[in-house]
Amino acid sequence: MAKGKKGAAGEVAARVPAATVKLSGGETFYTLGGIAELFGMCRKTVWQWKRAGRLPGVKLGKQYYVAESTVKALLEGRTGHK
Repeated sequence: MAKGKKGAAGEVAARVPAATVKLSGGETFYTLGGIAELFGMCRKTVWQWKRAGRLPGVKLGKQYYVAESTVKALLEGRTGHK
């Protein structure tokens, strides 16, 4: 776990997959494949989360991106999804 980080959200920062984009504003965005790699799960599951509204994001070109803050909220159980 990264120094100064706590809980599961800190683990996100410690295990950044290759499929990420960092914008000039400082926010990091993950592709759905990157999220699957980060969690060690099937891409199909991540796509199902997207379709169910658990991973809101933005599509740019052919890629769909999810903000790091959204991924952290999902890890902490703050998605509001039932």
